Amino acid sequence: MAEALYKTQWMWAKAPAPRVVLMDQAKQLGLDLDQFQKDMDGNEVHDRIAADQAHAQKIGVKTAPSVVINGYNVPNTEFNENGIRAAIKAALEKSAP
Repeated sequence: MAEALYKTQWMWAKAPAPRVVLMDQAKQLGLDLDQFQKDMDGNEVHDRIAADQAHAQKIGVKTAPSVVINGYNVPNTEFNENGIRAAIKAALEKSAP
């Protein structure tokens, strides 16, 4: 489901009724729709979302997806092999004794 949500973010992120899109995705994947709806409305999911939002804000994440390496937010223009490799290399050099 997580993969399906990322692939269809353009559909549900700005949809007037995103729940309809989410339920449709769950149905296409053969999930138990009653359980999926209960999970979406449950406290555990709401608490996890709040914790993730707080953590993202703390480390400076502003959009999804984001890549953060040792506190460095990799610009989305660098979401390619060379950009990620450079960020990892810089982080390793920074943390080396």
